[in-house]
Amino acid sequence: MKLVFACLLVCALCFQAGTLAIDFYYLTIEWPKSFCNSGARISCTNVPNHFTIHGLWQEMNNGAPIPPPPVKQPFDNVQVKSDPALYQTMQQIWPGLTVTMPNEIFWKHEWDQHGAFTSFTQHDYLKIAVDRANDLGVLQLVQELNHAAGISIGKKYTVQYFKSAIQAAVGLKLGRPLEMHIICNFDLSGQNKVAQIHEIWFCTDNTGLQFINCTSKSSIRPCGPKGVYALPLP
Repeated sequence: MKLVFACLLVCALCFQAGTLAIDFYYLTIEWPKSFCNSGARISCTNVPNHFTIHGLWQEMNNGAPIPPPPVKQPFDNVQVKSDPALYQTMQQIWPGLTVTMPNEIFWKHEWDQHGAFTSFTQHDYLKIAVDRANDLGVLQLVQELNHAAGISIGKKYTVQYFKSAIQAAVGLKLGRPLEMHIICNFDLSGQNKVAQIHEIWFCTDNTGLQFINCTSKSSIRPCGPKGVYALPLP
């Protein structure tokens, strides 16, 4: 009986600490234009010319699905607005891009699909994602890539060159380089399908507080190693 109680206590503490059944998180940032031109049914209301957050996604090293929480907490807009500084920052750094999924609906979607499966509070989940994105200097990342390696929007580069530039730019912010995943998709707005850089996936530990090198290949759809790709012009 004492052993059972001890196991339950450990599980409860893990759940409170934000680490239950999760090995790491992907902090995923995206280039908005690469999302907006990737499907005929996508209608974007605005296309920022800077990277934005897609989400903070819980992951297991072996790719196994995360078990649902005992009680799934519903998204509450009041909690978001109760922190005016966070709310204001999210509108800029984590916008909903489409007519059908404006800001608060997009945040609800990310919470329902990812945040609610963690043991973070809704506020902490959103703030952790925003804080880590700010650590990377997401809003200024394009300018940093240009400064570090001469990368310009609309011009094509190999994935390795693009990755090296990101590592240099982010390394200046964090004091060390990071391994990350570069994800491509296709521009379907023209007559020809054109491959382009879409997202960058960074990794954090299972607290969401520290960046780590990405090593797991689960759920990855990387860019082809031999092609050249661009961040399309907004």
